[in-house]
Amino acid sequence: MRSILFLFLFSLSAQIFADTDAAIMEALKEAMQFNEVASTATNAPGDCNGAKFTSKITVDLKEDADHFYKEVEFDLGRSVRKEQFQSDEVSVVTEEEAQKLFELFSQLEYLKFDYLHDGCFARAHELALIAKENGIDMGKVFLSDHTGRASLYPKSWKNNPDAPVPTGFVGWRYHVTPYVLVEKEGELVPFVFDVGVAKKSQPLNEWQDSLMDPSDTDRSNRKVTYRDRGYIYEDGRSHFPDTSIIKGQIEDQELIREHGIFDFMYYREKGLL
Repeated sequence: MRSILFLFLFSLSAQIFADTDAAIMEALKEAMQFNEVASTATNAPGDCNGAKFTSKITVDLKEDADHFYKEVEFDLGRSVRKEQFQSDEVSVVTEEEAQKLFELFSQLEYLKFDYLHDGCFARAHELALIAKENGIDMGKVFLSDHTGRASLYPKSWKNNPDAPVPTGFVGWRYHVTPYVLVEKEGELVPFVFDVGVAKKSQPLNEWQDSLMDPSDTDRSNRKVTYRDRGYIYEDGRSHFPDTSIIKGQIEDQELIREHGIFDFMYYREKGLL
C-alpha cells in the first residue's frame, strides 16, 4: 500500500514539475518575442574647439540592433591623425575631445544597461564600431588578474547598494574597454572609455587603479593586453572588426527588466535562456 501511495505521489509531483517547467518555458518564449520598440536618443550639439557632437537614433530594437552603430554621427571638425601604438594604429585626439566623445557614448540610450556584471566585451566592441564609422580608430585594452581571480571591481561600487551588479557580485576576472591616444606634454597616453562604469575618459593607469581593491597596491598581479578594435577576447579569438555583437546584450537587458536579475541568472544557469 505504501509503495502504491509513494508511486502515486511521485507521479503527481513529476506532473506538477513538468507543468511548471512548461509554464516557465512558455513565459520565457513570450518574453523573448520582443515587440518592435523604437529607441531614440538625441544628444544636444556640443562645441569643443570646432568639434560638433550630435547623434540621432531611431531604430527598431528587434530588427536593427546589429546596425545601431551606423546611425550614430558626430564630427570632430578636423581630420584626426593616427599613430603606431602597441603594434596597432590608433587615433590621436585632445583630452577635451576624448571627454566629449565619452559624453556622447554615455548618452546613447541603447547602451544604458541596468546591469553590468557581464558583457563588457560587447559594449567595448560597439563603441569601437561607432568611433570607426566616424573616422576614429580605437584600440582595445584588456585588464586581467595573473592569478585568475575575479579581483577586478570598481572602487566606486564598493558598499554601494545601487551598483549595477547583482548582490554578491565578487568582481571580474578580466575587463575590457576601448581607448584612443591623447598627447600630453609630448607623450602619447592611452585614454580609456569604460562607459557605464566610469564617469569620464581616463588615462590607463588611473583606470587600472579604479578597478583595484584599495588594500591591493601591488600592480604586479595585473596583466595589460592591447588588441586592435576587431578582437573580442584577450587571447585573440573571434576577430570581427566590422560586426556588431550588441544585440544579445540588449535582449538580455530586456529579459532582466522583465524577470529581475536573479530569475534571469537562474534561468540562464539552467539553460532555459
